[in-house]
Amino acid sequence: MKSTKRTKSFFQKHWIGCWVLLSILFAIIIHILFCIEAPNKYLIAHWGAGDILAYASTVALGLLAMWQNKRQEEENDKAQARLENISIRANELNIINKIIEHETKRIHSLQEVLDDFANACDPQTLALAAAKEGIQNLPSKTGLTELEKIVDRSFIEIARLLREDKEIRFHDKHPFNQAYAQLYIFTKDIIADFREEKIDLNDQSSIKTKADTLAHLRDNFMQEREQYLIQQEDKLSQALFENLSLEEIRIIYNTKSDS
Repeated sequence: MKSTKRTKSFFQKHWIGCWVLLSILFAIIIHILFCIEAPNKYLIAHWGAGDILAYASTVALGLLAMWQNKRQEEENDKAQARLENISIRANELNIINKIIEHETKRIHSLQEVLDDFANACDPQTLALAAAKEGIQNLPSKTGLTELEKIVDRSFIEIARLLREDKEIRFHDKHPFNQAYAQLYIFTKDIIADFREEKIDLNDQSSIKTKADTLAHLRDNFMQEREQYLIQQEDKLSQALFENLSLEEIRIIYNTKSDS
């Protein structure tokens, strides 16, 4: 088997020299045959040596042309396959770049809106909003309304951005989902209690209890926020620096169709 491969490799590398040697050998054989007297009349040649050589040359050139055409066709097929592979890889890289660009923007947007939401749900921010232009120890409805708009707007924007992550979207009990939902609900309840004057501003004990609960929920939210952002940044780093295929990146981001 190895001998056959070596022989084939030798002919592929030195096919011109082999062709010349075979041509010379063929001409010598023809010359010798025409020098030998035929043993009977049926073997007497009616062609001249030149005719036979011309015929053999024509056949040989035809075979050579066929071989060259086949070789060229094979090379064209290989070149076409390479071009198709390059085109496929270029398309994959284009899609990968779009995924990376999209995820980079999503993480940046998430960081901004999560900061807005955390600031709006801060006990101190809530206290300042309640005291804004307040009179006669009553909470300011204007300040609370403005704060509530920020809380609602940031909450909706967070939900929109998280819907793109299937791990969060289809997992209601995910710690991050629960953390920001609990903080949102409790903040809305406090705003509603202030607006409906269910909270006495002179009752420092009640206010402190609610403030402590709000601070605890906010701290829990901040912890889960950091964990989630770290996970997203790790995914982005993998896509950027680990030379992953499009299929591997789709698995990381779970972007394949559910079918």
